[in-house]
Amino acid sequence: MATADQSGSLIAPEEKKIVLRIRRPEEEEGVEFGISESAAALSETLKKMLEDGAAADGVITLPNVRRYTVPLIVAYLETHATVTASVCQDRDRKYAFDRQFAAGKDHYFLKGLLLDALTLKIEALADLMAQKIADYMLNKSYKYQFIVLRGREPTTEEKERWNQILPNIGWEEQRRKEEQDEVEERLAEANINSLI
Repeated sequence: MATADQSGSLIAPEEKKIVLRIRRPEEEEGVEFGISESAAALSETLKKMLEDGAAADGVITLPNVRRYTVPLIVAYLETHATVTASVCQDRDRKYAFDRQFAAGKDHYFLKGLLLDALTLKIEALADLMAQKIADYMLNKSYKYQFIVLRGREPTTEEKERWNQILPNIGWEEQRRKEEQDEVEERLAEANINSLI
């Protein structure tokens, strides 16, 4: 419940904070990150842990989450928790935050964020990361997309299978052919529009 200060303006009560501890099995101590309870409730996994009393001492241990993604996940949850509780003007701030979220990160980092969002069951963040990965791979060659999705170069067997699907067309030749087809389609559209 909000209380009034000496000037009569309302003061929001201090929200309870919990600590997320990221610890590997071989470590005694882990890395800790603070998060408000309302922000943690946006994650289905953390919400369930809070309801089950797993954070009785104010600490939740997460062994299956990457350390390098947690600061961004906490920032995402905190921003969305404050926007959810406020008015429409802050919603613009949320959309601007979402557009800039994880900007400039490589696909390995984005995949880590996506996997951790899925682990913590943060649906909106998982959708955002999936879209960012799709945007990242837009207009890339098939070989590059394979590397991004699998995290490695294709094996000889995989290349042979690919060549069976698209006979007589190699990796780079396929990309060149697609670009040429796109140019021809644009020229055809331009000719049709000029005749109309």
